[in-house]
Amino acid sequence: MQNELTLEEILSVMFKNWVLVFIIPLLLAFSAFAYLTLSVPKIKPTPAKYETSAILQIGRVGTTQVQSIDSISKNMSAPEIRKELIEKINIQEKDFELFYENSSGLLSVRAVSTSSITAATVANSAALQVEEKHKAIFKTSKKKLFDTIDEAKKNAYPSLLTITLNEVVCEPTKIITLAINPTSPIQTTPPANSSSKKWRLFLAILVSMFFLNLMIAFYMEGKNKRTSQK
Repeated sequence: MQNELTLEEILSVMFKNWVLVFIIPLLLAFSAFAYLTLSVPKIKPTPAKYETSAILQIGRVGTTQVQSIDSISKNMSAPEIRKELIEKINIQEKDFELFYENSSGLLSVRAVSTSSITAATVANSAALQVEEKHKAIFKTSKKKLFDTIDEAKKNAYPSLLTITLNEVVCEPTKIITLAINPTSPIQTTPPANSSSKKWRLFLAILVSMFFLNLMIAFYMEGKNKRTSQK
């Protein structure tokens, strides 16, 4: 057909207008790539973090715990208590995270840090701090319980004289597992790969501008032919 273009004609138009078809798309694509590279802030890799825990058995006086785990978490996270811990271990608060959690009825003191040694030091020191704070509470609660029992015996209260042995068992808070230095960091979500996105955008601009400018080149070629024929 008369309107069909041969490969030779297509190549002739492309190379005749090589600046428009090849160079301009490349310049636009590289400009967009350079703009994104310079304007988008670089994502710093997240440093590896280590996690470890010390486990405590909460003391009890009779059938009552010395302190509930929720209450421990709230009290031990208070600024003045945290300050005591920081001064004792001489580690800045920004260098670790500390959590007091319920682990099947036991207290888990979990520490997270970019240093495995720091994580273990913080977890063990915080566990010792809980154990130390509970000594005074345990002593007071135990004395109060036994004073009550002695009073009952003196006054022969039947309801209190029937207290079972289990109900007067007193156990202090104690650490049953110390935190160890973790050997492997915890898994973290890697940052999104922005480089691949920039290359995809580069190719998209390059291809789209190539075809757009190729169409412009054919339009200009056709226009020139019509002008010359007139």
